[in-house]
Amino acid sequence: EVVEFLSTTYIRLTEDHNLTMIFLDDFQWIDSFTWKVIRALCEKGKNILIMGAMRSQETQALRRMSSVASWHTRMQSRKGIIEVNIGPLETNEVKQMISKVLDCEEDIIDDQLSNDIYQKTGGITIYVIELLESIKRNKTVAIDEKTKLLQWTPEAAREQKRIGSNSVAAIELSFLNRFDSLDLGVRRVLQTCAVLGMSFSLTDVIRVHPEMVGLDLEQSLDQAVDELILVEDVEDDDDDDMSLWSGNSPRMESRNISGSWNQAVEDRFFQFSHAMWRKSVLDAMLSEVKVHLHRTIAEALEKEQVLVMESSDIGWLLTLFDHWKSCGNFCKAAPLALAVGLRLEEWDLSAQSLDLYRDALEMCYESADNPDGGEPTTDENEVWLPASAPPATVEFILRLHIRIAKCHAHLGEQEQCATTFEDAYKIMTTSPKAAKLNQELVLPIISGLCSIAIQRNVVNSDLLSENEDLVDRFVREAKERNDEIHIARALSMKASFFARLGNFRHAIAVQKELEIIYKVELHSAGIRQEYGKDHAVQSYSDSVQWYMLIDNQPAAEKQANVVVTKLLPQFDLRDVDTVMELIFPILLVLKTIGRARYAETILFNNAINPFHDLGGSSSCWIKLFNPIAYLFELIKMVEEGERDEQMLAQFEDWVMDSSRSIFSIDLQYKGYALIGEICCHLARFKIEKDEDPQMVLERGRMVLTRVVYTSDDDQSDAFMVEMAQVTLGKITEMEDEMEEANSEELQSEEQESSILIQETCKDFTRDSSSLPNGDSPSFAGESSNGIRRMGKRSCCECIMKCTIQ
Repeated sequence: EVVEFLSTTYIRLTEDHNLTMIFLDDFQWIDSFTWKVIRALCEKGKNILIMGAMRSQETQALRRMSSVASWHTRMQSRKGIIEVNIGPLETNEVKQMISKVLDCEEDIIDDQLSNDIYQKTGGITIYVIELLESIKRNKTVAIDEKTKLLQWTPEAAREQKRIGSNSVAAIELSFLNRFDSLDLGVRRVLQTCAVLGMSFSLTDVIRVHPEMVGLDLEQSLDQAVDELILVEDVEDDDDDDMSLWSGNSPRMESRNISGSWNQAVEDRFFQFSHAMWRKSVLDAMLSEVKVHLHRTIAEALEKEQVLVMESSDIGWLLTLFDHWKSCGNFCKAAPLALAVGLRLEEWDLSAQSLDLYRDALEMCYESADNPDGGEPTTDENEVWLPASAPPATVEFILRLHIRIAKCHAHLGEQEQCATTFEDAYKIMTTSPKAAKLNQELVLPIISGLCSIAIQRNVVNSDLLSENEDLVDRFVREAKERNDEIHIARALSMKASFFARLGNFRHAIAVQKELEIIYKVELHSAGIRQEYGKDHAVQSYSDSVQWYMLIDNQPAAEKQANVVVTKLLPQFDLRDVDTVMELIFPILLVLKTIGRARYAETILFNNAINPFHDLGGSSSCWIKLFNPIAYLFELIKMVEEGERDEQMLAQFEDWVMDSSRSIFSIDLQYKGYALIGEICCHLARFKIEKDEDPQMVLERGRMVLTRVVYTSDDDQSDAFMVEMAQVTLGKITEMEDEMEEANSEELQSEEQESSILIQETCKDFTRDSSSLPNGDSPSFAGESSNGIRRMGKRSCCECIMKCTIQ
């Protein structure tokens, strides 16, 4: 939904322009979400040109190109993708660059000079530029008086022979030499700039160096611009676009700003001219200096308290996270990762949140409070957590595990979710600091572990006792804290656990305990916030079917009425998935007990109509709108004794289309059961009209068989399975009736054929006996009786053949 919103919004904002061009550098590093947005723009946009630049030799670039090629194959009939491979400069292009940088004509440049530069740089543009700047600065070329060509000076020629042709390392060294040749103040400022990132502002630098006078700081930056190490982003006067200013352009007027960074300043914005320059500056720095600068920058940012946790600027928070991570402070970085990750999860960006949480968690392997700098000591009973880790560190680790597990669950990665919860539980139960942990973390971990364990192994005899103990502990921990939100979730989980085992009386007993404490107005919002959805109210709905499974229809109807009249009105009808999950068990029960009209009213008033009228959203349940609405319409036709032939034809076309039976994993059996029952009704109508229902019956049997004979031992869908069994039985009865009718018809036809044969044989025998002996057929060794018998047999065979034909 977010991808759809962003792509649609961008297209609408730019649709009035003749052409919109988007340029993306380092395209290989875009995340999966951005890649989805780009694909959506390509698929739906009309006047959009997207250019992505990447370094093809990098592994990540190869992966990205592979995904682009795969997508391009599917899109080839509609959109065009052009791949342009930009290789290194050729020798003639190197000569052109020499002409521009050294300000001379191409025809006076010696071929040997251009060949040497090409060989030394490999044609890599940044290396060519740096080597030419070095030549210009050191004056290592000159015009030879004899040849009148631009050549190496004698000293430089000897130096080139000494270095050899492969001098890429020497060129990289020249970056460092140029950096070392700068003034100390400029070098200090450039080091800070490199730590800040590829791009930065003047105020960013002032935060780190408040002691420097503003003009001195600007002069250092201007000198770096003159050296082509930095370029400045300049806002054009005509519009709001930004252009780059380098040392080759006229200098801007100096700005008069204060040296105190917290006073109002007119900001300026810079970036490194190439990533190689930033890398060279960072390579020249000691690791201790980098850490110190990262810490200084982070502390300066944190002084602006409003911009820390309360800020809505995620980019700012991520910058602060990167600095604390780079200086190895896990306890500072982890809460930032959690704050940003939760916001991303709210925007349905679980994959991006997952990357951020993992990035933060990796820090604890190295920085879980090891102040002495030695090797961390570990306890043999712990998973990997250093024994010296304080409670605060362990708490952040557990919080990250919880969020990582929930992201995996949201992405449908149940195994990774289970593994993460298991790791968190092991840390929680084995860490020496467990007793000092925030006890609020215990319940989410146990809840998550219970939920995953029950789904995976609920009927596994080896793990059944262990799972039940986990559920009991969850209930016990919740009651000890006297937290009704957690108690409600724990009891709903326990009821679900017994239902999955098929022990519906125990499930109902737990449900009644839940009903004593649960108040939808007080607890529903808290449960949804803590656990993602209101499992307690879902237990109310599921218990309607549990009552039916123990033959207590009055209690089932009473519970259904509670859900529809008291609980359902508390939910937003635009959230179709939540509403459908709540009413679906009730719809099946009402249909079964002859109240399909009431069930249809509930469906349309609370799901279908709000979806269309209120702009509701649904990710999966919308696929069941048609089958359940069609089923209710068929039941209405049966009850009223009237048939709409056009509607029946529409239903048959729909149900025979196999693409209609593609549902999400969680809903596929529900969908199959509905389609099977639709087929059953359609077949009955066809039989009444003396039409052949065979194809419809086969379709119904196929989908119902998947429900009835599933290998899943989970009994939570027992009511639906029983419903499917009843429908399959009806289909079997119709097939038996058809077979019996066909058998009786065949026997009747055979009897009629036998009478016809007997009458014909009598006539033939009578006609044969009246013939003279000389006219009878005669074969050697055969009597006339034999001939008569053979003639009678031949006649019978002929009549049988004609009858068959």
